[in-house]
Amino acid sequence: MPDEASRAGTCRQVTGAIMAMDMAQEGAPRRARAGRPERGRPEAAVAESDETAKGGSLVRLLAPPCMALALLAGATLLLVHLKGGDIARAGHSVDTRSREIQIGNDVLDVPANVVRFAGQRRAASAERLDLYFHWPRMEGYSDALGAEFDSPTVNPAIVFVTLEPRSMRLDMSGRIGPIYSRFMSGPEREGGYGLVRRSLSAEGGFVDEELWYEANSPYPFAARCVKEGTGGSTPYCLRDIQMGRGLAVTYRFHRSLMPHWMVLEDAVRKRIRGMLAD
Repeated sequence: MPDEASRAGTCRQVTGAIMAMDMAQEGAPRRARAGRPERGRPEAAVAESDETAKGGSLVRLLAPPCMALALLAGATLLLVHLKGGDIARAGHSVDTRSREIQIGNDVLDVPANVVRFAGQRRAASAERLDLYFHWPRMEGYSDALGAEFDSPTVNPAIVFVTLEPRSMRLDMSGRIGPIYSRFMSGPEREGGYGLVRRSLSAEGGFVDEELWYEANSPYPFAARCVKEGTGGSTPYCLRDIQMGRGLAVTYRFHRSLMPHWMVLEDAVRKRIRGMLAD
């Protein structure tokens, strides 16, 4: 059986022949088309050759399957036109229109360009929603920021946020005393930026992690971070907070943003608060 390339070549020839005969019958002059080989002088051939007339019948016979292929190609091109932006952007979207998505007891209006995964953009409800933002303006994906989001290496400017129904009574700040304090090891060390840090024991399942927190605050900021000098691990920090009626908001940020922890906390809260429906 002929392969796809052979069939496509045959169809190009058939289509070209049909066009040539139609133009000849209408008396239209033949013009060379860019990217198509010349086929001699079809006007004379159509007018003067019985063989060409017979060939025309064959061409007309072959036309329907070629037209089917052309329609299929056209449909494919239309699909690429409609979805090509997302394909070219590796699943990202520049669409800033909001989608209403329910997570547990909370309803949010979420711009499509801050949702990481295409499937989640189409959901009316979800058990989990993954978002991403460009620091410091907390913007979603755009053509202008495409290189930032698509960086082949870790980009400290991208902040990842996960929204889920709340599963714990306490957020990370509230767990310092009752939970994390039981697994702290080593001395308390100055972390800078108004924070201290303590190593967390592997016995609690914390591998190469330490807790950064405010030492003298009634409800302190707290984040778990990968320790410095840990081979092969990206130095990310993780913090979870509670918002809305029952929403757990977990955000992950590069540790190089720790000097801006107060501004970052406010920015995340403001962005999510702006999505929560009244």
